[in-house]
Amino acid sequence: FSYFTEENLFHHLRIQFYAGLGARAKQAKTIAIQRRIDNLGQRYYDGVISAMEYLDGLSYTVAKRKK
Repeated sequence: FSYFTEENLFHHLRIQFYAGLGARAKQAKTIAIQRRIDNLGQRYYDGVISAMEYLDGLSYTVAKRKK
């Protein structure tokens, strides 16, 4: 689950580097949201929560961010 996030981050940073830009620092809000998503993924893959609970949690996290 985190693999895709790390791969996307790597490609984004590489493009910025080639363009001569530095890496942007993540905001605390973004870090907190990513942590929630990672925790949900880990709990799902560990079998602690069901697929529906996982999707509900993701939906809540994304909807909460848009406010």
